Amino acid sequence: MIFFIQQIFGNGVISEIPGMLHLRQNNLTHIVIPLVVISFIIITFAKFQNHSIFYSLFKLVFANKNFEQIFKEDLKILSSSSIALIINYFLIISTCVYLSLQTKFGNKVENPLLISLAIPFCIFILQIVSLWVIGLVTKEIKVVIAPVLQTTVIIEIIGFLLFFLALIWVLNPQHSEYFLLTFVILLIIGFVVRFIKSLFAVLRKGVSWYYIILYFCTLEILPLYVAYYYGIEKFQ
Repeated sequence: MIFFIQQIFGNGVISEIPGMLHLRQNNLTHIVIPLVVISFIIITFAKFQNHSIFYSLFKLVFANKNFEQIFKEDLKILSSSSIALIINYFLIISTCVYLSLQTKFGNKVENPLLISLAIPFCIFILQIVSLWVIGLVTKEIKVVIAPVLQTTVIIEIIGFLLFFLALIWVLNPQHSEYFLLTFVILLIIGFVVRFIKSLFAVLRKGVSWYYIILYFCTLEILPLYVAYYYGIEKFQ
């Protein structure tokens, strides 16, 4: 209402009232707010199903030798609360990617919603499915279980933290550049923590450094580099 009054009576001069209403070019809130609300509902459901789930997640981040045992006792990968938080991760990280694309490129990106949904799925494939494929090919499923569980914990925590970021982001779009930086920092922290914990987990199982470096370069760094290079070439 204040904005409307300012448009008509700005600086004491009566402005021309438009003869018809036009659709806003950026319907950001109409897309993002429902996603944030759904994310809140999912997180509430997870909390209702397991009252100590967030305590268990943060405890697992700092767990070392007893990680797998604590995971099985406190979280369980196929529990309804854990599955709900994984779904929340996909939903809320897609929301943040969409906000990032709008902040960085505006209307230059074609099908931003589709891209926002595809990116988290591709990351999930790289992080989870690639580990299982390696385990099946090398017949060392037991070795990759720990990294898979570590990745699951990080995914669930990052999704929980990104909910608050997305909520504040939507309410304060004028500070989008700072929220974009925070989003990137959270992703980097999650990536580093996941890699370090998975590294120590597989080293304790006797995996050679050579195979770890080979996996890291081919299935972690290379896809991200290709995606970054493609994004720069596509949207510049």
